[in-house]
Amino acid sequence: MAEVSTSAPFDFSPALVLLERTHTLLADLFPHEGLRAIGGSRVFVGSPVLPLVRNCFRDVLAELARSGPAPQAAAVVPLLAEAVRLLERIEKRAPHSDERSINNAAMLLYLASGLSWNFLRRSLAGPAPHSPDYVNVEPVSALLALCGRQAAADQGTRLEGSLYEVRGEIGMALRRSW
Repeated sequence: MAEVSTSAPFDFSPALVLLERTHTLLADLFPHEGLRAIGGSRVFVGSPVLPLVRNCFRDVLAELARSGPAPQAAAVVPLLAEAVRLLERIEKRAPHSDERSINNAAMLLYLASGLSWNFLRRSLAGPAPHSPDYVNVEPVSALLALCGRQAAADQGTRLEGSLYEVRGEIGMALRRSW
């Protein structure tokens, strides 16, 4: 896997703010302790949250398309496109799916938004834009640890490798029967 250059003149600030919005919505959907107590991520199936998250991911993809042939965008677009497909699968199949599958899918979506934000953030020379309406996206090691990937966080796993790994996991989730 070739290292992606992050020293391009592209301004990903709008995409970063959109990813913050997506991550904020996913922070509620993410299977944290309080949510597990009331049924896990499944409680959001049929609510307006899933279509909102899907539209957020699509908005990010549209913004990245405007960036032109940026190598950073090319690295995250496949992951975000798979995230949209996973959301569509959840919306269609979740009422008949087990809680564990839905929680795992929500965690993968959370990872996809957070890793994409961190990856694009590296290309900015100055501070990352932040909307006070949205959560701050965790640094990579904290994000990986929060998602049960402490070993990867401790090893300082390369961000590019994490992008590809999570994309592969989303692909496997899409191939499973729900």
